[in-house]
Amino acid sequence: MSVFQRQPGVLFDRQAVEDAIANELEIIALHRTRLQRLKEHLNTFSPINDRLPPEILSYIFSLLKSPHFATAPYDPLARRTSIIPVVYDGEFYDWRLCTFICRHWRQISLQCSPMWSDILVTHNYPSLYMLKLMLQRSGQHPLRIVVERGVVGHWPQEQTRLEAVLECLGRIEVLEFRGELEQSALLHLAHLQTLTYHSPDRSSFHILLSPTITSLWLLNWEGTIGHTKCLLDALRRVPHLRDLTLTSRWNSDDDGGESSNIPPVQLSQLENLRVECDSDCRLWATVLNNLEFPTTTRVSFKGATDEDFHVEKIIAVFQRLLNRIGYDSRHAVGGRVWPFSAILRARRNFSRTTIIHKLWGADIDQSYTSPDPPLYTLHLQIPEIRTYYKHLTSCFKMPSLGVRSLFYNRQHPSIKDWHNSIGHMVHVETLIVDSFPYLPRCLPAITSDQSTSSSATSILSSSDSEIPEFFPRLKTLIILTSRNIVASWLNRLQSSLFSRMQNGMGLERLIFVTHDKRFAWPAETRETFRQVAPMVDAYEKPSQVAEVLRGLCPVTFIEAVQEEIWIGQPSQ
Repeated sequence: MSVFQRQPGVLFDRQAVEDAIANELEIIALHRTRLQRLKEHLNTFSPINDRLPPEILSYIFSLLKSPHFATAPYDPLARRTSIIPVVYDGEFYDWRLCTFICRHWRQISLQCSPMWSDILVTHNYPSLYMLKLMLQRSGQHPLRIVVERGVVGHWPQEQTRLEAVLECLGRIEVLEFRGELEQSALLHLAHLQTLTYHSPDRSSFHILLSPTITSLWLLNWEGTIGHTKCLLDALRRVPHLRDLTLTSRWNSDDDGGESSNIPPVQLSQLENLRVECDSDCRLWATVLNNLEFPTTTRVSFKGATDEDFHVEKIIAVFQRLLNRIGYDSRHAVGGRVWPFSAILRARRNFSRTTIIHKLWGADIDQSYTSPDPPLYTLHLQIPEIRTYYKHLTSCFKMPSLGVRSLFYNRQHPSIKDWHNSIGHMVHVETLIVDSFPYLPRCLPAITSDQSTSSSATSILSSSDSEIPEFFPRLKTLIILTSRNIVASWLNRLQSSLFSRMQNGMGLERLIFVTHDKRFAWPAETRETFRQVAPMVDAYEKPSQVAEVLRGLCPVTFIEAVQEEIWIGQPSQ
């Protein structure tokens, strides 16, 4: 029954009812309009859209994907083996979520070419449609592409996706390829600057090399017979190389004999060189001896070998490098010596021995004119050496007279080993050392008048005709101690430091460091040592020592000590 039909006993104004209904319909229509407007402009009052212009939002969007592609500076201690970390397919593309926030963000993100220029191609992601869509949205922006192992050559759809990528090779700037390649599918890489190659297959490696490459990572290289010459021929095709990383994971069967008659490879622009092998280093010893890199300032070598011959070849390469950059230069620049620093860490762990030798140079005065760059970094690590002491001495006897900051960490070295290894470093001002038993006898003040005396000769037990002054410029001595230090050792140390002070070689600062909170330095011990050093401190927190070093040593030296030894570790 209609609401407008008259019912018995009910009186009403029909016009009033119709007016009320019309009014309600207008209100409903108004709410619908407002609701629609709210749906279309969910972020109308969002500060990020009110205050940031589209170009700023576009820049922010382009940064969303950057954490996946590594852009960290050179670090000889880092073990980075890829330009991207291992991530799941979907996780790599998490940045695409910003396209679903609102219409405004979506419109800007779809026009942001850098957002779509980083592409990871795996076994099942992205689809061919999505891959082509990303390539289209990237516009003409340089591409950074990673092709996972197993993508090529097994299924037709995988080959189709790779072909879609290869059609844009002219725009590829960074390429990491972990699979095998079809030579017929490749085009000229006109803009390729960075190449990371994982595949053990070397047959198609050369076709990826372009003269435009400035950064090359060759990972998991297999040292089978003939590969040394193959590698040298490949490096000859990248004359503008500035960054080179070489790693191998297996024993080398290639002694490099076929490369002895070929001319060396000239890499005149190479700045950073990293070499790492988990086994035999004979392959890299041969390769390094056939490389010429006159402008290289940062070198890292980590390898293992059980042959003395190969260790000597590696040391010879580093010695030539240090001689070239004038590491032994002692010419004062504005009244000061080059502030080189070094770390020697030698530790025995059952049958495994590790030698780490690092040399750094801090910035030199700008007034100094030199063709060489102002910063030098060298990192040498040789594990598992049979003739331990022989190579330890030869490693650290390389050009290093200019060293000003030194960390020496050898467990219980003899007095002769101490001075044969580092006694020639006459410019050391900051010394960090363990409290080994012979330390007091390793810090005598032997002047030129005493250098030929019988006592000096007996201390060293050496046949050298000339004995240098040991650390004559030493100002800061930091001793890493343990809780079992005895009073007689402290007395001998004080006597040695007192002798240095009498001969004009007194310390400015003496610091004892212990990690054991159960061991506390008595106040009378500090007062006793203040007779030989104006400032005497006893620290328990590594951060306290790091703060002291920051005023005395190059930053790279402090960071390496923090990473390799003990500074920066949380207190127990």
